[in-house]
Amino acid sequence: MLSRSFATLLLPALWLGISACSLPDTIDAVCGNGVVEADEACDDGNAEDTDSCLSTCVAATCGDGAVHQDVEACDDGNTEDTDACLSICVAARCGDGFVHEGVEACDDGNAEDGDACPSTCAEATCGDGFVHGGVEACDDGNDDNSDACLDDCTDNRCGDGFVHAGVEACDDGNDGNDDACLDDCSQAACGDGYVHVGVEACDDGNLEPGDACTDRCEVARCGDGVLHRGEEACDDGNTNDRDDCSNDCEDQSHLVNNFSGVAGPVIGDGWRQCAGYFDRRDQEDVPLDWGAACATPGTNKVRLYCGGDLQEHRFIEVNRNVFREGLGQGINAGEPARDLITRSSWGTGRNLGMPNLIWADGRPSHPHVGMSHWGSDGEPCVWNYERRLIINGPGCTYEVSDCLGQNPGHRYLWVYVKP
Repeated sequence: MLSRSFATLLLPALWLGISACSLPDTIDAVCGNGVVEADEACDDGNAEDTDSCLSTCVAATCGDGAVHQDVEACDDGNTEDTDACLSICVAARCGDGFVHEGVEACDDGNAEDGDACPSTCAEATCGDGFVHGGVEACDDGNDDNSDACLDDCTDNRCGDGFVHAGVEACDDGNDGNDDACLDDCSQAACGDGYVHVGVEACDDGNLEPGDACTDRCEVARCGDGVLHRGEEACDDGNTNDRDDCSNDCEDQSHLVNNFSGVAGPVIGDGWRQCAGYFDRRDQEDVPLDWGAACATPGTNKVRLYCGGDLQEHRFIEVNRNVFREGLGQGINAGEPARDLITRSSWGTGRNLGMPNLIWADGRPSHPHVGMSHWGSDGEPCVWNYERRLIINGPGCTYEVSDCLGQNPGHRYLWVYVKP
């Protein structure tokens, strides 16, 4: 708007016919006067560059280098999307889809943690705590190999060589079952069914002490102190051959229990001593109940041992339990028992140097005489029985006199039975 003084000067000129074209065509706009004048996009009357109108009277825009408050977060005056301020005047951040150089390794524009670029904008790596789908089986963010996830981001499993705490007892990284750690990652132990080389001699998968492999994983043997069922009659684990159990694991309890006299020779193959006593020469001092223990049911053979001691003895073997069944009526009432002797110290059958005859005294309940008197040459024996003294008769040789062909004087008699 023109000033009043200027108009006063102008009007006379108009009146005088002075053309208005003789004045200047335009007047320069003043930016910042608050009036939008020619060539101004805006004029807010201030020199602020943070509002919608810059101090140059140009409307604020993204990329002009000035941050428009409440509209722009930043404005660095360029169109780069790899610096701190994006070309849309938004501050760079992880997840915006642009890789901030020097700050982010990647930025795929999402918040997924299972792809190649997690929500941290660091490239996916084993140990970052995020499971990279299709690449890692697990990722627990640590390098501990005793937990469920190994430091190579594979699942901890039996056979990988790492012991999974609380789950595996051991893990030696192989599938061998002959060492200290089995292929199921349990410690080798007696009874697991696998032979631990150098430690176990056998392992049958049980802890039965009485089979071929003991509960100590040792091969059953006589003398190990474990009774091998069906194979041993006893096993006392010692080397005393004169106690209840022989060194061949034969039951010898009969050798030391309830006998008058000294235990007889140790023999195996199922023979059990049932009686024994010391017989003084030419004296009949046999106990009245001697031999009662020999009438055991189920025993069908008898052996009589006679000798001066354990090192000097002979025997005959009879194929009938004469202690239980007797020998008939005896020499005073009938014929002697024939063909009962099956073995002897000299051989078998008639190879005894005399007929296979056994004389009895007619008392089956007291088989001493029946067992020990032998007939000679088949001739009848004539003998007297007085105060239990036994006297030789014509043609007769009695065991009581010479102890099966021996003449040791006082001697031992031992009787055995067998099924």
